Amino acid sequence: MPKGKKRLKDCLGDRLRKQYEYVATHAEATCQEFQKGDNKQGHDHCVVVERNLDLLIPDVKKDSCLDETEIFVLLAAAHLHDIGKIEGANRFGWKSEHGHRGMEIINENYGMLGLDRVQAAAVALVVGVHGDGRLDRLSPKPMLVGTDEVHLIDLAAIFRLADMLDTTYQRAPEIVARILFSDGNVPEKWQARQTISGWTLDERNRVVLQAIPATDEIRVAYALKDMMNEDLAKIAPYLRLAGYPWELAELDVGAVPLSPSRRLQAHRERPFPGMAYYEEDQANIFRGREEETEKLLSVVSNSPITLLIGESGAGKTSLIHAGLFPRLRAMMWECVWTRPLGNPRVAIRDLIWRATQEGPIKKDCNLWQVMKLAAEKYSPRNLLIVID
Repeated sequence: MPKGKKRLKDCLGDRLRKQYEYVATHAEATCQEFQKGDNKQGHDHCVVVERNLDLLIPDVKKDSCLDETEIFVLLAAAHLHDIGKIEGANRFGWKSEHGHRGMEIINENYGMLGLDRVQAAAVALVVGVHGDGRLDRLSPKPMLVGTDEVHLIDLAAIFRLADMLDTTYQRAPEIVARILFSDGNVPEKWQARQTISGWTLDERNRVVLQAIPATDEIRVAYALKDMMNEDLAKIAPYLRLAGYPWELAELDVGAVPLSPSRRLQAHRERPFPGMAYYEEDQANIFRGREEETEKLLSVVSNSPITLLIGESGAGKTSLIHAGLFPRLRAMMWECVWTRPLGNPRVAIRDLIWRATQEGPIKKDCNLWQVMKLAAEKYSPRNLLIVID
């Protein structure tokens, strides 16, 4: 899927466009110091987040799925989301708590910021969870802002991704690093940001980070990608359900002359994805689960319904993606993965439709009919649908 081309602000009517311009201008002029944090980027970072939202949200969703109130909430959040950061002797400021503090500031000072009270409540909720990714704290029901429904979970998910993707060298200036870390002990995250030149979307709508690391920086570049995968795991189900990009592809260092052994070394030095999971394109480094993969393959191949049961974090999703799926695809199976949220019957239906069909789903099409259409599309091949 190509990046979005239309600017979100161009989708606003005159009234909300003027209000957006006031919020953005006022945030730059009066809230700058509160938004700088350690990297001193402030308003520059806010502008990049807005631009990332423009690119991540497909134009078709801007035209037919998001109403202008939802767009306004996203844009206001882009310019106010780091208002909870502070500067002082402790250069690390609020860090993970700055989202919650930002939510408080927005609700307390909505008039000064150019919002009405209800708009502020919606913006504050998006801002409040952008730091820690705890979207489960938001209600799955739409919030009414006047007569418009605002789907806060969808907005918070794409907003967090847009914020995460400002991870380039521009956000970690070398001159600032030399000032803040004069002892030379620059944190890995800062080093890694200096290697990332930007991002794009591939043909599978995955986010591709492009890196230009020096030979001694390749490890931290891959480490940053793995850390982002861990963060993305918290919001990926919400992004996928909403039809947004939801996974990272392999790091693109194609323009850098690094030997295959150096790239493999980077994976080996940080091979574990934490609470994220191994993906299909990481099957080559997925080790130690061969016996479980064979057992699961045998059961799935001979049973129409299979239950895989285990504690959270035991590695079930990794076993499916990096163990089972590659084996089944080699046998010419088609595999569809779903992680339903909210109403499972509706969520599973929509996810299967998006993975197997073109265009919007028909309103009268139920889960059984969608599964039947998917099976017919791939016949005579076998189709595996995973509900995680």
